[in-house]
Amino acid sequence: MIFINKWKQLSEVKQPESVQKLWSLEKKHFRLPIILFFAIAFIVLTFYGFYTIYGLVTMQSVQSEISVYIQNSQTSPVAVYWDLLMRMPLIQFILMLVIMARSILSIVKSYQKKSFQFLPRISFNLIFFIICLEIWNLIVLLMNRAFFDLLLYKLLLSFEISLLIVNIILYLIIIRALNFLTVIFMISFQFEKTQEMMNSLKNNSELNNLFSSLGINVSNNKNEQGSIRETVELNEAEQKRKTQYDRLVNVPNEKLYEIANKLYIFQPEKLEKEELINAILDIVMKNEDSTGDKASE
Repeated sequence: MIFINKWKQLSEVKQPESVQKLWSLEKKHFRLPIILFFAIAFIVLTFYGFYTIYGLVTMQSVQSEISVYIQNSQTSPVAVYWDLLMRMPLIQFILMLVIMARSILSIVKSYQKKSFQFLPRISFNLIFFIICLEIWNLIVLLMNRAFFDLLLYKLLLSFEISLLIVNIILYLIIIRALNFLTVIFMISFQFEKTQEMMNSLKNNSELNNLFSSLGINVSNNKNEQGSIRETVELNEAEQKRKTQYDRLVNVPNEKLYEIANKLYIFQPEKLEKEELINAILDIVMKNEDSTGDKASE
């Protein structure tokens, strides 16, 4: 939360900062959470490795007692899930190893490209899945304490509680912050690409004609846009958007996908038609407002 609160001002500005300017803040604002992530992840990985070895050694030392208990307690949660329970630390160890390996590769790429938009958000969010596994382990342990007297129950329980707390802290503070950081850079990258596209629009007859055929003028001259911005009321702007929306509703999806790709909208095929139209209009009208602001300065 502390990192997110510190970075919120970067995402709340009227116009996103450039990727280059954001990267200039890397050492001062962004490096610490990355270092903390790897430090905590390494500690968790070490815990899982030790826990895995400890569980296997302990299981071998009391195998006869375990077999007797399971035979006499077929309906016990521990008896039912015993094999899976003992394999769980190894599964979590492998998951954490994959997360760290993927994170190292993405960090290297981020520093090469000088942009944190390449951070592995999907891999980071696997931490949440590991937390769910920890909760499951803890529930199974608590449902049959007598059985785990054989396996130094208190030590096993302390392992689970400690790992659960550390993973929750890792997810709520570090992972959320890094995901937020990725979004900031993705927004800036998309904004830069959109600005580049809009700046070249007047010289791009193909794309200009594409918008014109839909009744949308995105290349007004600056004086005209400055005048409109000073005189048009909010309700008129809303009416203009509604008119453009009604035109786009009747446009085939393939045409909308073509426009969306030229505007660098990510995976437009996965959006509902209404969402896609609104995303297109957001970019177009935002560019009009930005151009109008420059004209009025």
